[in-house]
Amino acid sequence: MPALFGRYEPLRGSIDIPRLGAPVAEIVNGTLIRRAREGPESDLFDLRATLGSVHVALFNDPEYEKRVQVRLGKLSWVLEPEPGPGQRTALTGKTLTMERVRMVRSS
Repeated sequence: MPALFGRYEPLRGSIDIPRLGAPVAEIVNGTLIRRAREGPESDLFDLRATLGSVHVALFNDPEYEKRVQVRLGKLSWVLEPEPGPGQRTALTGKTLTMERVRMVRSS
């Protein structure tokens, strides 16, 4: 993703399990922050999102691959985070944190 911005908010989106066609969570608000303007981390982001609803058991089940999609405000872009080096994901209550991810356009 080109270096268009350092911080973007608000964003909305969803988390689902493509294999099941099942929704896992709805992202009702979030922030996308670029880790660096230049250098090796310039293509990495941190995503912090508030979930309106979440199916915790499905989210935490390692057997199912999840797809996270975010929409950047009024832009028509739909982006998906891909793991970067040292990527970390945590769900605390209804707050999702994904650190060190690359954002790619959804197909």
